[in-house]
Amino acid sequence: MTKSKKFTAAVAASAVASAMVAPAAFAGTTFSDIDGSFAKDAIVKLADAGIINGVGNGQFNPTGLIERQDFAIILAKALKLDTTSAPASATFSDIPKDHYAFAAVEAAVKAGLIKGNGDGSFGAGANLSRQDMAVFFGRALNVVAGSDVVAGKASKLSFSDNASIADYAKDAVGAAFELGYISGDNGAFNPNGNATREQVASLATRWMAAAATVGNASVTGATVVDNNTLTLSFSKEVAEVKAADVKVAVKATNAVVNVQSVTLAADKKSATVKVDNLASGTTFSVSFGGKTVDVTTATPSSLAVSSVSVLNGKQIAVKFSKEVEAVTATTAANYTLVDSAGGAVPFAAPVLQDDGVTVILNLTNATLKTMSTPVAVTVKGVLDAADATVKAPLYSTTVTISDTTAATVVSVSSKTNSVAADKLTVTFSEPVNTPIFKIDGVVKAGVANADFTAYTISNLSLDAAASHTLQVLNLSDFSTNNTPLVTQTFNVTKDVAAPTASVAAKNDHQFLVTFSKAVDATTVAGTMNIVVKDELLGAVNSTVTADSSDTTGTKFIVSITDAGLYTNKDSRTFTLLLNNNIADTLGNKLTAMTTQVALNKDVTAPTITGATFKTNATTGGVLAIVLSLSEGAAANPALSTAGIKVIDQNGVDKTAGFFAPTSPVTAGSTKVTLNLAAEKTDLYNNYSFFIPAGLIADNSQALNKTAAYTANVNFGTTPTSTFTVAQSGYTPVSTNKFVFDFKRAVKGGAVAGSATDLNNYTINGSALPAGTSITLDIAMNVATITLPANSIAKTDSNAIFTISNVQDSSGNVVSPFSGFVAVADNVSPVMSAAALNADGTVSLTFSEALNANNASDFVVSVNGSNLSAGYTVQKIVAGADAGKFLVTVQVAHSTGVDATAGTADDFAFIDANGDATFNAGDIKVAVGATTGALMNADLTSALISSVKVSTVAAPAATDASGNALTGGTTVTAK
Repeated sequence: MTKSKKFTAAVAASAVASAMVAPAAFAGTTFSDIDGSFAKDAIVKLADAGIINGVGNGQFNPTGLIERQDFAIILAKALKLDTTSAPASATFSDIPKDHYAFAAVEAAVKAGLIKGNGDGSFGAGANLSRQDMAVFFGRALNVVAGSDVVAGKASKLSFSDNASIADYAKDAVGAAFELGYISGDNGAFNPNGNATREQVASLATRWMAAAATVGNASVTGATVVDNNTLTLSFSKEVAEVKAADVKVAVKATNAVVNVQSVTLAADKKSATVKVDNLASGTTFSVSFGGKTVDVTTATPSSLAVSSVSVLNGKQIAVKFSKEVEAVTATTAANYTLVDSAGGAVPFAAPVLQDDGVTVILNLTNATLKTMSTPVAVTVKGVLDAADATVKAPLYSTTVTISDTTAATVVSVSSKTNSVAADKLTVTFSEPVNTPIFKIDGVVKAGVANADFTAYTISNLSLDAAASHTLQVLNLSDFSTNNTPLVTQTFNVTKDVAAPTASVAAKNDHQFLVTFSKAVDATTVAGTMNIVVKDELLGAVNSTVTADSSDTTGTKFIVSITDAGLYTNKDSRTFTLLLNNNIADTLGNKLTAMTTQVALNKDVTAPTITGATFKTNATTGGVLAIVLSLSEGAAANPALSTAGIKVIDQNGVDKTAGFFAPTSPVTAGSTKVTLNLAAEKTDLYNNYSFFIPAGLIADNSQALNKTAAYTANVNFGTTPTSTFTVAQSGYTPVSTNKFVFDFKRAVKGGAVAGSATDLNNYTINGSALPAGTSITLDIAMNVATITLPANSIAKTDSNAIFTISNVQDSSGNVVSPFSGFVAVADNVSPVMSAAALNADGTVSLTFSEALNANNASDFVVSVNGSNLSAGYTVQKIVAGADAGKFLVTVQVAHSTGVDATAGTADDFAFIDANGDATFNAGDIKVAVGATTGALMNADLTSALISSVKVSTVAAPAATDASGNALTGGTTVTAK
């Protein structure tokens, strides 16, 4: 089956189901002549779906015959085939382009459903035979299934007229019979009989049910949860989905995105897919089960931190909403990690990932597996990669570092172009601490990469034709999660393919050489392995350098250094010779090649297209003005800024001393940075920069110059001043009472920005509880916060505490703060329910676990009488009911009127007042000679009308924090 047909298969599987059962514009269709038809329900269903039409005048003509081209139209509608992309010329001589069935027939041909009569005709106008109808439906079944499920099914035939069925149709008829969508009449199939309209309708609905049993599940939709997570929905339940079963690729380029994991939902009709980063504002194709759907990630309107997450005990990931500028993103000063004691959490230099939006912070000290470390994370000063004037707003959050998951081997890679490989790279799921490697039973040393997530083992001789065994002993991450032994077999990947190259003009004096695979740069750049010749094959002086913008190791720039290329002509044709010393990273050598490339004189002047500014990520001060160019600039180590005039928003000339005298320009750059004489922290509102003509030359031999340009730059409005606070400002005073020192006078009372406003604080994500008291000291520097009784449900020594919107006495606003405070459970537990058990006991449920089970804390009432004795209360310590209390009521015994034990008038009773005598208020629970053996009352007895349990006014039982059980609570068991 071809790839295009497999795509159609996926469409078919879901399209038929939806077409057959989904409400359509034709819902409610009725025909006057189908009441007596055996296929009435099927006809209505297909008509409602818009698949079958009547013949006019409100009639369907159920016993009328179907012609082949009309059946093709039904197939196209039922399967929702693409009828909008018909070919330029007709496939069949009798279905020309102007035929009413042309689009449907051609769509069915493309889907592999129709093949014609073999003589170039389709058979238009001919009635559809029953065996041909079976053949068409059989082909559709194959398309839905994604494989040939019809072949060999002739063996299932058991009709009396099997011999009359054409050989080409026997498999299809056999499959239809086996799957139950064709049954025949009186034991015969009648293959050459003409199919009627009602037969087609009936068979189509039965075929749909059969198709659902053989069709593969496929993806029907995808949604973006975040840039690493997709949710997929499937056409039917899926037993299992592996990462390898799902393909995610950039739609425009088909570049594949790695699928990390797939987790099926409980209903098995949807799944969560974890992938490597999905670029923002990009459409991706997601494929599964032969079907592909598109999904587009959002384009963030502004730069911000989107999440901070703990990867493991040694790594924290900071993810931004869009790509960030590399220098500020990897500046350690732009990240602050503070533990709950206010101490700094040290980390190595931040590492920006290839996705451009994720920064990994590798902690100096990992959190051990037996511990958890709350950390307050602050991010500031990171700039937008696309616009250096945009800075991510200050972001603060708290995370808890913990790691109880052992590292795993993610991949084992060894490559060679010969009979043996000399090195091996092992990649792990997280940083690992000096594991021991054995290759084919021999201990080998590994060298870690910068973050200890991969180790390279060298000086090997791994047979490329054999399978090898890797053993990792003492595989331990930095949190001390340990796996004693991991064993994995691997094979050496043999790559003997030589690189190929293509050469194109880059500008009027440079060529771009692109190789098919990464090459050894030492065999290309700075060598004579690429030579340039002129039209007469005379030597041309040139240099070869790696393309600085390339990260694949495949692109190099050849620059002609001879002057006067265009003295006598405007176009030149050069010959480039690439010799066979150029090799890929494994040593596979390029086949020597010669190619000719034309270069044309550049007569187009560059233009300045805009201007922005560069800031200091830490202070926010302006460092430079950045001009954007329409093409790459010529190198200039000292571009003079003397002719640039600067006017501020008030028309004041600010030129003097504004710019540094000169600024360097990098060859080929489309951004020219004009450095200021000194950082300026007081630039606001609009400034105009008058750029003189000829300031910048393009990177051509002609050195075309820019025209005069006026750049208007808005540095933003005067910002609201802010101030910061630190974890060190927190000091606990007593249980649920603490102070926070703002280190300056702040506002208090009923004013905006008040430090006594409860709405400016949260604990563990919730507003401070009603009744919280906040007071300021006499200097208005220190806030004392007292939480009310019955407000904290759980003790937390590192509760997340945030402060925002508080203003100091000058109106400066506090930068959002996230830190930690200690809070203690001060909510009294409550008896919340009573349940009558099958054995006649009662189970009591509480809002939280209690430490003791004092019977005196409870009053048991049976049939309205409070028991003063004769019951026990025990805490259940194991099993599903652990933590509940079990109430058991004992019985007393009476020998009855005859005062003789073991006689018929004996009875058992609940002794409500505890006097061992049956009297008023006591409850008789059993009668008969056997009652003397009873120990406990069966409270399920019909003699018991009600059972209630109450807590006394002041119970002694407490929770783990010492909060007493709430008194005066009553629950009903019966």
